[in-house]
Amino acid sequence: MIKSELRKYKHLPYIVCTISEILKEKDAVGAENVANTDKLDSADEQNYGDELIVVKALSRFTIIVPNAGFMKPGVLKVGDLVAISRKKLKLVELLPSEYDPRVKGMEVINQPNEQL
Repeated sequence: MIKSELRKYKHLPYIVCTISEILKEKDAVGAENVANTDKLDSADEQNYGDELIVVKALSRFTIIVPNAGFMKPGVLKVGDLVAISRKKLKLVELLPSEYDPRVKGMEVINQPNEQL
C-alpha cells in the first residue's frame, strides 16, 4: 500500500522550493481549510500530518503544503530545499543544500575602519 502511494507521488518533474516557515497544524489560523486527504495510511504513522510547511518556489509563488508523511517531523528546517510534486503539491523529498562549489571559505584580511 505504501509503496504504491510513493510511486503515485514520485513522478518527475518536481517543483523546487525553499522552506520559509514550519507551522504546527493546531496553532495555524485556518488550518481546518487545508486539505490533507492524501496522507499515507500506515500502522506506524506518527502524526506526520501535524506540520504545515510554508514553501516559496523559485518561480516566486508561496504556498502552504501539509507534511503528507514522506518526511518525519523535525527533519525539516527553515531554509532547506525541498521538492514538491507538480500535480498534487505534496512534499516529496529533501534536496541537498544549495551552495557554490567555488566558494569553500572566506577570510577577512583587513578589518574595515568605517563606523555605521
